[in-house]
Amino acid sequence: RRLFNSTSESLGLLCGEQAIQIGKGKSLDFHAKDWPKAFPVKIFRLQPEKKAIFSSKWRVTQGRRELCFITAQDSAVSFKSLIDLALPPEEAAE
Repeated sequence: RRLFNSTSESLGLLCGEQAIQIGKGKSLDFHAKDWPKAFPVKIFRLQPEKKAIFSSKWRVTQGRRELCFITAQDSAVSFKSLIDLALPPEEAAE
């Protein structure tokens, strides 16, 4: 799973109990070997005050790729999962 922050601000993530920050215009990869179980995810705006913009439970599955985008529309921030592709078996084995 790859998460793209296409906003003009840094965002905070709480993945399970791990706090992560993703800079503006940056991406973050979640690999199945690092996340073997489903985990809760919360994404926050950090400025002007901390505000939750998304929450879900994610599972990172070997052999699948999902591209997720965080976008800004006016003053709102939204989360979009635009593509979910199954990999060919030979690529999934890598």
